[in-house]
Amino acid sequence: MSTIHHLDHSSVRGQTSGSVLQSIRAEGRVQGLLFELSVEQCYRNDGDENIEAVYTFPVAWNAVLLGVECVIGDKVLHGTVIAKSDGERRYEAALEEGDAAVMVERASDGMYTVNVGNLLAGEQAIIRFRYAQLLTFAHGQVRLVVPTKVDPSVKTLSRLV
Repeated sequence: MSTIHHLDHSSVRGQTSGSVLQSIRAEGRVQGLLFELSVEQCYRNDGDENIEAVYTFPVAWNAVLLGVECVIGDKVLHGTVIAKSDGERRYEAALEEGDAAVMVERASDGMYTVNVGNLLAGEQAIIRFRYAQLLTFAHGQVRLVVPTKVDPSVKTLSRLV
């Protein structure tokens, strides 16, 4: 078993004024031909209004998303797979009721979008996701590619609640 050293990109905020993405941390393990990656993204609303943070991130093309969780204050929310239309309806209903809500959806092959809705002024949200992929052995070598996107310009939408 090998451990891939983690990336701790806590200087993201300084790159773009007003960004809610504070830090990204990733850590991976290779065991045989199985690669697992855990990623943690920390968001903080330093503004005066509630916001919705929207961030798109890549996952290796042949990987399986194993789990998603979000920590907001003392609440820990765990992701469950449901029909897209039902998820969108429940997400919007939570926002209309003034509750914090998180929605992760597959945007396209290898791309996922996380929406953190109703992030209160001064509040922090930590998103964690894990995925696994089976590596291939070819020509006496194993190749590991970890797609990344570190973009501090997380889209924020102000919402009136």
